[in-house]
Amino acid sequence: MAAIQKDFISSMDKVATFQAPIYSPVEDAAGNLYVTSSNGYIYQLGETEINPLYNMSGQPSGLAFDVEAGLYIADPAHQAILSQGLTEAKAERFGIVKEFEGTPLLGPNSLIINKDGNTLFFTDSGSFGQTSLANPRGSVYMVNLESNSIKPLIHLSLIHISEPTRLLSISYAVYCLKKK
Repeated sequence: MAAIQKDFISSMDKVATFQAPIYSPVEDAAGNLYVTSSNGYIYQLGETEINPLYNMSGQPSGLAFDVEAGLYIADPAHQAILSQGLTEAKAERFGIVKEFEGTPLLGPNSLIINKDGNTLFFTDSGSFGQTSLANPRGSVYMVNLESNSIKPLIHLSLIHISEPTRLLSISYAVYCLKKK
């Protein structure tokens, strides 16, 4: 198995080099690849170029596209789930979720949209150290994008949640840790 892995890695080409850490690689419906960066930018990676699309003036950590190519962003610095849209060739940012029952989010860091494009799931655990085994305060929420209603699936009982792998074939699942 190690030989297969070695052959796979040696056949990979370097796509891009970044000065800041990158996160959350995701494809849109057309197969274009996007990443977030700790410098606040969202980039589109082409075969020969890197295109900075948006400066979020925050720290985008997760991306997801709906079926209409709408872009949703988890941004812990803004403590919100944001939506980035284009109208009349102008980028506009909308905060779609900033709180639950009047309490600000800790800092969303991962998100996924179901295959029908009408439900968004996201983790909210803030920065490292804000929630821990001794003080589990993270949550997983579900947002109905049609009615913009939010519901907790797991509320204030998770330790810090790392970025999940989002494979299209399992896009209905969110994996996380819960303290008993």
